[in-house]
Amino acid sequence: MELLAALQERGLQVSHSTLSSWRTGRRRPDAFRSLQTLSALEEVLGLEAGALTAHIVGRSPRIGSVPRQADVDPVDAELLAALPASPLENIRLLSLREEIFVDEALCISRIDTMVVLQCVKDGLDSFAVTRRSPHAADSSPVIEVHYGGSLLASHRHSGRLGTGYAIELSRRLSVGQTAVVALRTIFPADYPAQRSHVTRAWSSIRELVNVFHFANAPEWIEEVERSGSRARSRDSSPGPAGSLLQMKSKFGPGTISTRWGRLDD
Repeated sequence: MELLAALQERGLQVSHSTLSSWRTGRRRPDAFRSLQTLSALEEVLGLEAGALTAHIVGRSPRIGSVPRQADVDPVDAELLAALPASPLENIRLLSLREEIFVDEALCISRIDTMVVLQCVKDGLDSFAVTRRSPHAADSSPVIEVHYGGSLLASHRHSGRLGTGYAIELSRRLSVGQTAVVALRTIFPADYPAQRSHVTRAWSSIRELVNVFHFANAPEWIEEVERSGSRARSRDSSPGPAGSLLQMKSKFGPGTISTRWGRLDD
């Protein structure tokens, strides 16, 4: 009961039966919905980071084939080539959750990211994150790694169209092992205004969740989903709490582009 109370103090509601079933092995934690609970349990129990979250396997324990990789555009290709990160083909994304915070001027101020990675080939000790700019930028976003790793290196695009970051994992993964990483991207005041967000899936992502938090509700929102030669668009609107939720299962390779604004823009 003390364990449940400690989790509740951290804003996590978990039943005694759920914890018991995890302990006995009758059930296994879900890759996305349980990772915050497992991270908190590591803290409460005084365990090393990854002691519990490393065993998340998503909805299937099978490794399967190496994920198919999409072609990478020239900007990302330059950034990836310059970073000391493990190859894309070594990685499967089990879960990706991003919370995008949009300020009163309708510009992105920060992005909070939580990702569950699985090693599918050779070994995995780092991975790359890229942040693209709408046009040439004189500054770069700041990356803070809050859990599961540390910032290893960064590289600015030669045309100032983005910055790439290599994130070193807290421990090296072997084939089949998983890791959870939480990071925050902060956009400085002099960074080009961003009234759009693009999720680029270089390979299939099992669970993808984007949550947009608008300080001021935009008057229009457009979502465009592209996969291969197919494209699908739709108009959306924020919910009553000023948020927009996107959820996809087994998405990619492809992109989800979201842009917003006012009618007089």
